[in-house]
This record gives sequence, C-alpha cells and structure tokens, in this order.
Amino acid sequence: MAPGATTLNWRSRPRGGERVLVLLHGFMETGAALAPLARRLEPSLEVLLPDLPGHGGSPFSALPADRRPQDVPGAARLVLDDLTALGVARFFLYGYSMGGRVAQLMAADAPARVRALILESAGFGLTEEGARARRRAADAALLAKVKSRRDFARFLRRWHALPLFCTLAGHPGLAALIRAKKRNHPAELRRALAVLGPGRQPFTPPLLAPTGVPIHYLFGCRDHKYRRTAADAGRRLPGMVCHPFAAASHNVHFQFPDAVAALIGRILGLPPTRAEIERLEDDQ
Repeated sequence: MAPGATTLNWRSRPRGGERVLVLLHGFMETGAALAPLARRLEPSLEVLLPDLPGHGGSPFSALPADRRPQDVPGAARLVLDDLTALGVARFFLYGYSMGGRVAQLMAADAPARVRALILESAGFGLTEEGARARRRAADAALLAKVKSRRDFARFLRRWHALPLFCTLAGHPGLAALIRAKKRNHPAELRRALAVLGPGRQPFTPPLLAPTGVPIHYLFGCRDHKYRRTAADAGRRLPGMVCHPFAAASHNVHFQFPDAVAALIGRILGLPPTRAEIERLEDDQ
C-alpha cells in the first residue's frame, strides 16, 4: 500500500498534530454519524472518521480481495493498518456499538498505540463457541427478507422501535438518522453482520485486562441489555470506569452529543468544549 493510501474510506485526514481521536461508528451507520461529536471536539483534537467495512464508502465489493476482513479481529487490523499508512502512531479511540467491538480488538492487538479506549454501548463478545454460532445464525436471518429499498425502509422503522432505542420516540433527529442509514446497501450490511457481528468476535475481557490501556464505558440506563453488559464487564475489568446516562438508551452520543463531547474532553484532559463554556456563562 502506497504511503498515505488507505483501504477504507476516511472522512477526514490527519494534519500532523499530537492529539488524534479515532471515532468508530455503529452498525448501519457511516463515519458521518459521528461528525456532530467530532465538531464539538475540534480543534482541541484531530478527529478521524473511517467508514467501517460494508458501510458508506467502504463496501466489501470495493475492498481488495486480500484486504477483506473475515472477522472482528481482521477489521481491527485493517483500521490499524490504515492508521499506519496515514502516519498516525498513537491515538485515542472511541467506538460505538459495532465500532466498539472493533475498537476493543484494536486495543488488544496494539495496546502501545491506544492512549485511551472509550466504548459506548459495545458488547465484549460471547464466552462459548456454541453461543457465537447461534448468534451468527440469528444475524444471518436478520436482513435475509430485505430484498428491496422499501423492505429496508420498513426494517429500519422496526429496528428503531426496538426496546434498545426506547428513548428515541419523538426525537427530532430520528427521521434524519433513519434517512442516513438508508443510504447503505442491504447486501453490504448482510455481509458486515457476517463479519463484524458478535458471532465473529472473541470474548475480549481476558485480552484487554493485561494491556494497561485505560478503558471508559458509556451506556444509557434505559438500555437494560447494555447496562447489564457494563456491570458484568466492570467485574471482569476492575479498572474500567463506567459512565451511565440516566435518560438515554443505546445511542447515547446521538441523544446527548454535548454531554458526551464534554465527557470525552474530561477523560482526555482537554479544555472545556464550547457547550460547556456557554453553559457556565449561562449559570453565572
């Protein structure tokens, strides 16, 4: 791969600064989904936004055959290789949901490069191969009946009505969120599920525990599944710091971007964000 050339589509490029934050999006999203968070953190950081395999500008059909990942560790290596090509040696890392699974394997594979790992609503993998096989079968069935764009639109409406997203009803940005996801291709998403789903992820706490990478975990208290995930992972990773958001469900950053940006800033030791400054001024 030529210097500066990447396999994945990156929506921003490094400018040579010392503080770089990589944001990894969730399933059916693209790097653009985290752009509002990136805007709140710049210019204190250089924020890099890749499209993960099967999403946005990184369809599997456009990836070289020898660069197409077969599982979550393979996707993690792909992102790490791209960062090397971009000249980014060390970085902070944030991963939401599916992106959080990839981020965990990046930290496990290259702990010396990851200055801090921030996860949002991300699973840590399944402990037994039988459970992983059942999850692979369930993921294979998830989009199997989506044959048209109309099918996909109906699927997205049902998807966002799941208990996982229980606090999104009536959110003013929900329609735009769904429209953005509709730009992905269902066939690419099926392949992404087969490669990046929990059934293709090893159980990561034993891999993360010895790395020494600082780990922070954000979750919505209304997302009962990932509230339990946070509690279980906290027992297995005693150094992990949990950050609950009382009024949120699964996608905390979408519902509370100012608060999440402010929290990232505090974790990374950045100056206050614009929103924090304005809030302080309003309080005076």
